[in-house]
Amino acid sequence: MYANLSTTFLGVPVKNPLVSGAGPQAGTVNLIKKYIDAGFGAVCTKTASQFEYYHRYPYPRYHLVGYEKAGRGRAFRDWVWFHNDHNAPVGPEKFAKTIAQVSDYAREKNCLLIGTFAASSVDEWARCAEIYQGAGAGALELNFCCPGPATLKDVIKKDDMTARFGDMLAEDTELSCEIVKKVRSSVDIPILCKLPPILRAKSKEFANALYQAGANGVELYANNKGMRVDIENAAPVAFGCGTVNTHGHLAETIYDVTQIVLSNPKINIMAGRGVRRWEEVVELLMVGASAVEVCTTTLVYGVEFGQEILSELSRFLSRKQYASVDDLRGRALKKVLKPSEIKEKVTPVVAKVIGDKCSSCGRCEEVCAYEAVTVFYKAGHGVAKIDESKCIGCTLCNQICPENAITLKDRTDEEYLKALMSRHPGV
Repeated sequence: MYANLSTTFLGVPVKNPLVSGAGPQAGTVNLIKKYIDAGFGAVCTKTASQFEYYHRYPYPRYHLVGYEKAGRGRAFRDWVWFHNDHNAPVGPEKFAKTIAQVSDYAREKNCLLIGTFAASSVDEWARCAEIYQGAGAGALELNFCCPGPATLKDVIKKDDMTARFGDMLAEDTELSCEIVKKVRSSVDIPILCKLPPILRAKSKEFANALYQAGANGVELYANNKGMRVDIENAAPVAFGCGTVNTHGHLAETIYDVTQIVLSNPKINIMAGRGVRRWEEVVELLMVGASAVEVCTTTLVYGVEFGQEILSELSRFLSRKQYASVDDLRGRALKKVLKPSEIKEKVTPVVAKVIGDKCSSCGRCEEVCAYEAVTVFYKAGHGVAKIDESKCIGCTLCNQICPENAITLKDRTDEEYLKALMSRHPGV
């Protein structure tokens, strides 16, 4: 029996917290319906902008780095996605027709349809928002994220400094908040702001400012700027510049979600970037995300990947006896410690080898940065020994031991400090 995955996102009841991101898989009526039929709780439509250059350029080229094709590439090795994607080939005014054609179907299937767009001025943001709401969008996503040139003057031949796109617009908190206030006064459906990862250092402050301006929530994150090199051909992968998504970004997203939720739990957060497993959806929910977005992964693995996530998420809730997604959300935050709390709430430990389990592989000696481990050999048999007077209890040897032959035991703070200073006698 599967668990109940229904929850609330942006103040709207949804059947589950899984969201399909605003990529090319949500650029037409048929494609949006495909993700609705796959069971997603919400779908963000492809970004439609008022910048005609981005309707057609740069060329939408995709590049996978480190992707293994065996088994349809589902070994879940960390691969990197590069792209130079454009926006929808039409502006928000015309793309609204796509929303109008699919909005009733989304409502019938209990899927929240989130219209994503970018405009060229404060007034145009508000006008496009009204058009999208009139077309039947259940919520709006303001694209303050996608990488782009600072003012677009090189491509749109315009001097208006408010004509900024994506992450460069987000660098101006005052202007971004002005846009949110204007949109909020123009529509009554929820507003979600898509934030750029280049502003990670101030994401908490930016999210709170947008919330105060009238946004219901924020998205963390879409792609970042990056580059890799094809060493065989001494050339950059793709065109030498582009946007990148990799599993390695996930830890950053989880950290930033935690910081925002702890500062203001009223902000709804749609979190993503780097999700490759259903377990990672659980991680994001456990630190307080209201919903989890997948985009790149379903493009590469197929829409069925979303169905797998939902199935495994349901099994997990049942196995752990969580009553609902809401019962799961934010659970890990209760155990988050500030650096200043570690001394009082964490007990020092020391490592100890279980002799009859040790295979004398030497891994513990290789990784010990405190010179506390030595492998001794006698009559062809070896065993690792840990000098407790030098071991500071970092636990790395315990985690890498292939035989699970290293345990940890508590020690006093005095014993820990003595071991910590053992390599600095007389100091």
